[in-house]
Amino acid sequence: MRWLGLAAVGVLLAAIGGILAISAGLTDPTPATLPAHSMQLEPVTLPAATSQLAWVAAAPPESRLDIRLTAAWESGDLDAAYGLAWGSPAGYLAAAVSPTGYVAIWLYESGQEHALLPWQTWPHVRPGAAGNEIQIERQEETIVVRVNREKLWTGRGPTSGAQVGIVVQSFNNPTTIRFQQLQMLEQPAEK
Repeated sequence: MRWLGLAAVGVLLAAIGGILAISAGLTDPTPATLPAHSMQLEPVTLPAATSQLAWVAAAPPESRLDIRLTAAWESGDLDAAYGLAWGSPAGYLAAAVSPTGYVAIWLYESGQEHALLPWQTWPHVRPGAAGNEIQIERQEETIVVRVNREKLWTGRGPTSGAQVGIVVQSFNNPTTIRFQQLQMLEQPAEK
């Protein structure tokens, strides 16, 4: 009987250790990417009820690429959004988060904006001034969008263009978003 009690304690300790490892993020997947280009960005302050899309870099048009933006709300109205765009002024895919815990993805083409994922709450968006990481993975014609390394959406993106942009929007009052870093990470060639 004594060995049965010791085995139960051992199983309990192993379960607690596993839960702690998962909670600490030790088991989170790390994308297999190679650093290609990194740039520091400046904070952006927007007046009330305005939006802005600024094209900040060009990506290699045919390669498999991950584009990762790190940003956070800094001050002003929390009813705002910030995010990442890929494509061209004529047609692009954009993914954005809000400091209130919302996320959205839209496609702009033929002069129209189409909501691929309308504004909705998502548990992986960090609220308030906590930083968020928005990532767009381009794999030929398939696009994968991740927020804080968690897969949010998979689908088709724009058919042309290879520019990277940052998106910021103030829904009501002025706001300031702290854009920290933009990274372009090349995926290794498949074997």
